[in-house]
Amino acid sequence: MFIETMQQSLDEMKECGNERPNIDVSDSAKSVVDSRRQSYYPTFYNVIGWKELDASNIPTEPCVVVYSHTSHMDMTPFVAYKIHYKQVKNMVPIVSPALKVWYYFLVRWLLNPIYSPPLGTKKNNSTKDIIEQFKNVPSTKESPRLLMISPKGHIYKREWRSGYYYIAKECGYKVYPLILDYSKRELYFGLPIDPQFMSLEDATTCLQKQLGSCGPITPEYAEFPIHDSDYQVFEALSSADMCAVSLAAYIPFMLSLFYSGYYMELWLALTSFIVSWRFHLDKEGTTRQLFTEVYQRVEGTLAHTSIVLRIIHTLYDNGGYLSGIGLLNMFMATVFMLLSEPRGVEIRRGKYALYMPLYHVFMGFALYSLPG
Repeated sequence: MFIETMQQSLDEMKECGNERPNIDVSDSAKSVVDSRRQSYYPTFYNVIGWKELDASNIPTEPCVVVYSHTSHMDMTPFVAYKIHYKQVKNMVPIVSPALKVWYYFLVRWLLNPIYSPPLGTKKNNSTKDIIEQFKNVPSTKESPRLLMISPKGHIYKREWRSGYYYIAKECGYKVYPLILDYSKRELYFGLPIDPQFMSLEDATTCLQKQLGSCGPITPEYAEFPIHDSDYQVFEALSSADMCAVSLAAYIPFMLSLFYSGYYMELWLALTSFIVSWRFHLDKEGTTRQLFTEVYQRVEGTLAHTSIVLRIIHTLYDNGGYLSGIGLLNMFMATVFMLLSEPRGVEIRRGKYALYMPLYHVFMGFALYSLPG
């Protein structure tokens, strides 16, 4: 399906005036196992709900990469993939010189960025300075150097500047669009353009068309029209799948069970936690169509059993007493659970994506604070 979509986009690009030879996207397909570092543990991007990076369209040569930058959270999935995939470990973003300040040391260490010249630098000198920095980035066949540019140079809505085009043309590189789909939590590279064969206007049009196929995290800051029929506004409120990540609110509750020596109850709570985390990453089981209904029943039964057992156990230990804070949190959790219904259809969660994380947060604190 992905290959067909890419080939269709290529045909559309030809209409924009691209005279480059035909690209057979299937020729670059590689095994996902060979494309990334071997691991037997959930990676960071898996934990926050992002999908595997498709190995079939990762650039295999040095190039310029453009993306739609509408939020500082755009760097979260980028860093997660960069840490894990060796093909993109030499992808470096252009950032403001303001990040040279000492308290941005962690950002600098994670991104290994290239700094844009100070404001007021002449255009020719600016491009030359960036190219010189980029040439110092290591590049191998397995990990080519990739220059990551937001053409508008800001998270707010601005017009595209031409620097990306002239940098690529000067270096003899192609330009790839890097598409971040926050609704489906996918990151992938689109079809490239070659500035040696395409004008600046045509290149900008074709790249923006591809980038506009998926909604950014803040669509009102996008510098071009968005044509994403699957865009889900509540999903795009965060760079992570909050329905899954918000389950971290149950960790204090599970730690309290461990320190109190309630190991059987802890085993049930931990099992429920793991199943629920996977359940929400699978869009409440809707991506497992063969056994969606069974999946939902198992997850719901485990979660409700763990909650009811906690209430009964607390009533027994405290002589029928439940703390007011715990009851208030439980009341708020119930309100948000009711607000989350009805859930959207299939992978479209709708308002569920907003209210279910709030339910998790309040219920997690409720279970922790019930004993008082």
